[in-house]
Amino acid sequence: IAAKYPTARRIDGSRKLVMPGLIDGHAHAGHALVKTVGSGQTDAWFKAVQKIYSTGSDEEFWRAEAMLAAVERLKCGTTTGVSLMGGGHDMHRTDDPVFGDLHCRATEQVGIRTFLAVGPNRGPFPVNYARWQNGASHPTPVTFEQQLATSDTLISRWHGKADGRVNICIVAPVYHPDDGEHDGWTAADARVQLRAARALSRKHKLVGLDAFHIGGSVKNVLLVLG
Repeated sequence: IAAKYPTARRIDGSRKLVMPGLIDGHAHAGHALVKTVGSGQTDAWFKAVQKIYSTGSDEEFWRAEAMLAAVERLKCGTTTGVSLMGGGHDMHRTDDPVFGDLHCRATEQVGIRTFLAVGPNRGPFPVNYARWQNGASHPTPVTFEQQLATSDTLISRWHGKADGRVNICIVAPVYHPDDGEHDGWTAADARVQLRAARALSRKHKLVGLDAFHIGGSVKNVLLVLG
């Protein structure tokens, strides 16, 4: 074997284990930089994350976080990961493709396999986001249709790229009938928007995801979709 595969470097594998890379099946882009903020205060942490991800973060935040998360995965033996593009209560950073571009480019550079889950927030809409330029915040209201269009753009740009290591999937807005009306976002609104997200997933033949944070949420999504 050594003669057939000459190499400049040889690693002594005695008393070591060679195994496939681990798979991280659920993570959130952004969390690598905020996971210890307000530790032990869940409600306060969620509120902080909502603010940071929507109006308190610039492009460099998302680039640095994606690079850090990918390196941390690799160092612990994880070579494949699924990451939702944001977090909190359905605060996905899909107001503009640039944030997803930065995430995909960083993971491509590290060399791991990634599945980035993009999609719309749960309502009501519009959702307030902000872009930062020269130290100033520029608020921008974003509609459901804009988030869906951003997701479509990211799919076209990145799905299957880097020899199949960078992939995109669609995440459905979290819906649970026990929530009732969510600040004006009704079950009827959820049905229309979930079906639109499913249609985008089917258009590109992608995997569809649910956030899995609420017991029975997959079942509820299917019931709403009919």
